Amino acid sequence: MKSAREDTKDHSGEASSSHYAACVEALGEDSLLRLRIQPRSSKTRVVGMLDDRLKIALAAPPVDGKANRELIAFLAKRLGLPKTAIDLVKGQNSRMKSVRVYGLDATSILKLL
Repeated sequence: MKSAREDTKDHSGEASSSHYAACVEALGEDSLLRLRIQPRSSKTRVVGMLDDRLKIALAAPPVDGKANRELIAFLAKRLGLPKTAIDLVKGQNSRMKSVRVYGLDATSILKLL
């Protein structure tokens, strides 16, 4: 069985954004990201794909919304958007989350991940 990281590698060993397509859904000019969160990691980073979700490791613990706030800040920085353009729509208390990204289409998100 492949690890989450191995599933995102192309033949050159680099992560390929086309592998991330399964986790992004187009909603007109906006997009929906399906995520699997790993809190209390050593650092915040994109790990790779796990099933049809993008796995993101967060350094913050899942206490008092800290991990959710760190997730929104991380995605905003990575996508070059203000934090107000990222909305956690499902999974506030779960590792499986859905995030709406306003003003950025699925193709643009795939390029930035």
